[in-house]
Amino acid sequence: MKNKYLFFFLFLTMGKVNYSQEQKIRLIEGIYSGGICTDNAICGYWLIKKDSTFIFVDFNKDDIKYIGYGSWRLSADSLIILNFKDSLLPILDKSKAEYFSKTVPAFDSVYISGTIKDQNGAAVSYASIIINQKYTIISDVNGYYKFSYPRKGGVQRVSVIKKIDGYIPFEFELSPNNNDHVLNITLPLVDSATALNDFHQDMLISSQTSNLELKINMGLNKKHTTLSLHFETRDKNFLLLKLITSSKRQPYLGRNINELIELAKR
Repeated sequence: MKNKYLFFFLFLTMGKVNYSQEQKIRLIEGIYSGGICTDNAICGYWLIKKDSTFIFVDFNKDDIKYIGYGSWRLSADSLIILNFKDSLLPILDKSKAEYFSKTVPAFDSVYISGTIKDQNGAAVSYASIIINQKYTIISDVNGYYKFSYPRKGGVQRVSVIKKIDGYIPFEFELSPNNNDHVLNITLPLVDSATALNDFHQDMLISSQTSNLELKINMGLNKKHTTLSLHFETRDKNFLLLKLITSSKRQPYLGRNINELIELAKR
């Protein structure tokens, strides 16, 4: 995977191209398309805003595929430097676990308790918690669960399933050295797995930088070439309508897509 994009990374880190003979552009706020379009590395739509921020969205037909956001600044002549933020948008959240364990009497039993919530902090009720593929308990209306069972059988593995509402299954191994476990779980919805962040997949940018330098093309030639952005329109609705369409096709990302829309409107 890394070798696939090594050429582009090396290309980015080479000496800057001299555009001194070109007229320096005045960047227009609006929608641009392009990026690094060879092999579709980082190629999509960019909302470049006058407050020096940007939003990047790549669609697979009408579904959101990749996103990113951050700040920009103009370099020499018609070059723009895009700095992606390290933090992920909520749309990219993964399963999370807060885990605490200790040893308590009676030592021949295992005790487990905790809560199950979604990405918005709401309780996930009536989820199945399966322990060692043998014991099954159900979270209550508040997402709380509690159970005890004999301390034998080796590895203590916990699985959580709530497929009916579209949550991603979760698995976790408990510490074998303790018998009292508190496991609080955050479950993302399935559509969260369809939206990724290019700059956190080791696809292009090294851990030392998240900058991308592209040439701005304000002309009529909309051919997508490597390392260039092409102005499309001043109208934000072009991108907003695509996001709204995605929210209908990816309903579990509805709230998160709305947050992305709010970023675009600011």
